[in-house]
Amino acid sequence: MSLTRLKLRTKLLSGFGLTIVLMAIVTFIGTSRMNLLNDKMNGIAHIRMPHIVLLYDIMKDYDVIARSARNIALTTDEGIKQKQKDNFAKAKADLTDTLNKLEKTLHSDKAKELFAGVKENLVTVVQLSEKAEALGVANKNQEAGDVVVLEVLAPQTEV
Repeated sequence: MSLTRLKLRTKLLSGFGLTIVLMAIVTFIGTSRMNLLNDKMNGIAHIRMPHIVLLYDIMKDYDVIARSARNIALTTDEGIKQKQKDNFAKAKADLTDTLNKLEKTLHSDKAKELFAGVKENLVTVVQLSEKAEALGVANKNQEAGDVVVLEVLAPQTEV
C-alpha cells in the first residue's frame, strides 16, 4: 500500500499518531534518566556529603593536635601550655569520636581497607604528638621540637 493512495485524513492521523508515540518514547527516556539522576544526587547528598563533612572534621581536629603539640614545644609560658594542652585533649577526643562515626558508615571492603590505613597513620601521629606534648609540658622543649620535626614528619606525610 502506497502513501499516495491513502486519504488525507489517514495521513494526518498517522502523522499525529507517530508524533505522539515518539513523544511518549522521549518522555519515558527523559523520566527514567531523571530518576537515575535523582538517585545519584540522593547518594551524593545523603552518603557522600556526610562522609566529606566527617573527613573535614578529621582534618580540622588533626590540625589542632599538630598545632597544639608544636605550640607546647615552642613556648615556655605555662598559661599558653595549659591552654594548648586543653586544646590538644579536646581535639584528640573529637578526632576519636569522628573516626568512630566514619568507620560505622563505611560499607565496602575497599573503603574499610583505606580507612584502616589512614586510621593507623593518624594513631601513630597522635601518639608521637602526645610524646611531644609530654616533653613540652616537662619543659624539654628542644626534645619536644625534635619529636615534632623529626619523628612526626614521616607518618604525617602518609596521612
